[in-house]
Amino acid sequence: MPRLFGRGAGFVAASLLVCGAAEARGYYFNKPGVSREAYMADVGECIELAGGVRPGTPYVPYSPNLIAAGINGFFTGMMRSRERRRLSNMVERTCMADKGYARYEVSNAVLDEIHDLPTLEARLDRLFGLAASAAPIGQRTRE
Repeated sequence: MPRLFGRGAGFVAASLLVCGAAEARGYYFNKPGVSREAYMADVGECIELAGGVRPGTPYVPYSPNLIAAGINGFFTGMMRSRERRRLSNMVERTCMADKGYARYEVSNAVLDEIHDLPTLEARLDRLFGLAASAAPIGQRTRE
């Protein structure tokens, strides 16, 4: 997916709209009428909470074969990375739901529309508009 955000607004922007690599769609959290400051505080707290997630260490059998050990380590690292992302996303979704936010999926067309906005500020305004809208677009997820 093309990069939507600049360096300075990464934490706020990434929390406004999260796109998972395994998902072909993006999603955002919505709470009608939420202020920008309250939203940023809620998102910051949930991201910080999700950042502390650590998956368990899978069992890696010993092998005297260096090639087999290297391949085993490579795939074990991939599995841990996937599990860490899954747990982090789960904690973030639960935290935001506890704060009264609903999660909505949006199509790639909406993501492209946001990406095509000329400035970072315009993109952030559009993303926050989705987060605080009384009539959210997209399909609400069951979480």
